[in-house]
Amino acid sequence: MARRCLSHPNQPAITMCHQCHKPLCKSCTMVTPHGSFCSSECSVIFREFQEKLRASARARRGGLGLKLVLALLLMAGVLILVHVGARGGIGPLQGIDVIGRILRNAETLVR
Repeated sequence: MARRCLSHPNQPAITMCHQCHKPLCKSCTMVTPHGSFCSSECSVIFREFQEKLRASARARRGGLGLKLVLALLLMAGVLILVHVGARGGIGPLQGIDVIGRILRNAETLVR
């Protein structure tokens, strides 16, 4: 059974509104660059929703940079804590003290 236009029940629906999904005949269809709509109100609502989705996606991408910076700061903090602990005489940390190794290598190169 073919769908019928809600405004013109004697006409077959050729498409549906991209926003409200109302079946539309040819005379009720408003075609825009964003799709087919039943009214200018649905077209505006659809465009505003799409803009909000794009803004949300941009915000999430921006959050990724912040997460990366926080991860690098956390790693630097751990390296500093290991170095301080190794210099304080905690034996197991002396084997993984990356900062201490770098400083010792730098001293060797200077001499």
